[in-house]
Amino acid sequence: MRPGETFEQMRERIRKSILRNLDEARAAEDGVVVFEGDWGGTIYATVPVKYLSETISHQELSQLAVTLEKIHWDCNIDEDSPEGGSRMYYKRAVPGDGILGGMGGGCVIDGLWTHPGLTNNGRRLLESALSETT
Repeated sequence: MRPGETFEQMRERIRKSILRNLDEARAAEDGVVVFEGDWGGTIYATVPVKYLSETISHQELSQLAVTLEKIHWDCNIDEDSPEGGSRMYYKRAVPGDGILGGMGGGCVIDGLWTHPGLTNNGRRLLESALSETT
């Protein structure tokens, strides 16, 4: 909670920060995509949607989250759970905002933020999703 904020105000603020899909995130000036793994135990990366390639799809971003999970938490991937604990979601956030999650969480910057433990291969995969003008 923010100083002086009531529980109801915090709940409403969080509710308004959720974006349901890539189209909503692209339309929002402050739309961000968050990649997480290990069921929220690791925030892999954040990036303002304005820096994504215009041609990238929600499905491609979701698959990128699964690939990051395979690289970093392959023990979570099996026949019964082919996506493991990977998740990708959209929200409203501005540079300086924190993202709750394990292993220190994450943050939003004006560009691609990656967890310090992310491999170079993981970072290259994320960079491939960005616009060439980023």
